[in-house]
Amino acid sequence: MNPIANAGETMTLPNTLGLDDDLDSVELLLDLETAFGVKFPSDEAEACWTVGDVFKLAHRHVQRPDDLGAGCATAMAFYRLRRALAQDDARPRPAPTTALEDILSPSPNATYRRIREAYPDMRLPRLSLSAAGQVGLTLLLVGALCLIITGAAAPRWWVLPALAMTVGAVLTHLDRGRFSPGCRTLGDLARKVAGLNFAALTAAGARYRDADVRSALVEVITEHSSLPKSEIQDGTLLLQSQMRAR
Repeated sequence: MNPIANAGETMTLPNTLGLDDDLDSVELLLDLETAFGVKFPSDEAEACWTVGDVFKLAHRHVQRPDDLGAGCATAMAFYRLRRALAQDDARPRPAPTTALEDILSPSPNATYRRIREAYPDMRLPRLSLSAAGQVGLTLLLVGALCLIITGAAAPRWWVLPALAMTVGAVLTHLDRGRFSPGCRTLGDLARKVAGLNFAALTAAGARYRDADVRSALVEVITEHSSLPKSEIQDGTLLLQSQMRAR
């Protein structure tokens, strides 16, 4: 939160996830429904303004397992990940503090492929584009725009933007991927995976507590916002436009 002085008084502005359009909020809602294995009523979801509202929504509708487990969802996710990434040689097994970059793998994308081979249904956090992938995406967008312009003004030059789009498509397809800033170690990845697969892990024996629901909620939210987890509070607004409305 950012305190500002105004006419001799201190006023605190609420922080926000920065979601600023309908598509962002819909994607967040779908990810939450998948993580918690539930369908939220549309009218109740639309009435949510803050992270606290979303937690109350989840608390009302997420079903507790009939047989409450005692396992830790993060620990369960960690052992699954370690099993998927296990090496055949005598290397020490990775620990929660092991940096993802230190796990023997050609790239983040390759790491994810190994995990999905072992656990096809496990949901993983998004990878960012590497520098090469960002260049490729830029070439695709610029090439498409230039293709439209040349098609109308100078058709004979269509080959140049088409070439740029081809190079861009190749770079994007071959992109190695990049882990998000909040996902540097295997333990970080396990916490993310635990949140994104909360319903599946509780069904497999992970404990179900309000604190666990809240932790899973925050992990899903951080997939859609650059706001650090430490700054996501009950009063955090979902949409940028809601802060302006206040």
